[in-house]
This record gives sequence, structure tokens and C-alpha cells, in this order.
Amino acid sequence: MLDRLHDTPAIVVTDCGEVLAQNALSRALSGDALARPRRERNMIRRFFLDPATQELFPPEDRPARAREHVAGLRAVASARPTDPEPADLVAELRSASREFARLWNEHEVAVRRATTKRFRHPAIGVLELDCEVLVNSDHNQQLVIHTARPGTESYERLQLLRVVGPAGPDAEELLTACARLATALFAGLLHQGRRIDVGLR
Repeated sequence: MLDRLHDTPAIVVTDCGEVLAQNALSRALSGDALARPRRERNMIRRFFLDPATQELFPPEDRPARAREHVAGLRAVASARPTDPEPADLVAELRSASREFARLWNEHEVAVRRATTKRFRHPAIGVLELDCEVLVNSDHNQQLVIHTARPGTESYERLQLLRVVGPAGPDAEELLTACARLATALFAGLLHQGRRIDVGLR
């Protein structure tokens, strides 16, 4: 299924936040989680223990992302009280992260659902994406799909991200130049009341 979702970032995660699969556009947007050691593939652990992970989101959005992670993990732990996986992750994060411990003590419970998120890309800029979550029959894995609304600046930036793909050291200068060009073109055409089309199909 991920192979067919070539035009939008998509990722498969467990209910405890471990990344199981990503498509190319997801890797371009947020990095290749599967290239990391298995322990570092958990999105919740990385969010609270790796400062670089929080840089993926605008500063003003990070408190909401943190609250979502904690509330979702509490829902999993409540649903599987005898399962050591969520319990061990909670114990680790309560010990290692003051922010996690504070939010955990608020006892908020929530199930991951459709929402809108903003991502920061170092060269493309901020993308505002709609997030849809599909859950398997056992409710322990999720397919998370991010889409941009056609006609928006985020849509054009996502199309540009499709072209450049994951940014490596040799691609950084080209990626930045393309992003600046696309932003300038979009701003000019938007001012004229026209929509830019980068020619991708």
C-alpha cells in the first residue's frame, strides 16, 4: 500500500509509536527512521528525548504534539494493562523527561485521530498537512497519511519535496535554491490571483 502512496507522506507505526515502514516522501519530510537503531525508531521516545526531533515542528505547535503523544500512550497503556511494552516505555519516559512526567500526571487519554499538523523542513519551509489515521483490525498498528490541500503553499511545497526527495549533503544547496525559487514563483502568482503548477503528475 505504501508503494501506491507515492504522492503523499505515509508511515506505518505501532500503537506505541515504533515506525515499521515509511514511503519515500515520508523519509524526505521527517527523515529515515528505519535507518536508525530499533530503539531510536520510536517516535514518542525520540520526541521527548531527542531535541532534534522537536525541531520538525514549529515551536508554538510542540506543546500540542507533546500532549497528543502522552494522551495516546496512556490510552494504549490503559487498553493493555498487562503488556510490558507500553508500561516500560512510560516508566522510561517518566524517569527521563520532565515534560512527559508532567503531562502523564494530568491523566489525559486520547486516541489518535484525524487532525492538521505543521512540519518544518530545513529547506522547503513549513508545511501544513492534514493527517488521516487508518487502524488495523487488531488496533495495534496505524497507517498515518499526510496530505496537503490543493491550491495552498503547502501543496506546492509538498510537490517540490517529491522532486528533490530526501536531502543529502550534496543535495542541500540545490534543495535550498529550488525551495526559494518555488516560494518566489508561488508568491508572485498568488499575488496575481493565479495558482502555480510545478508540472508534476
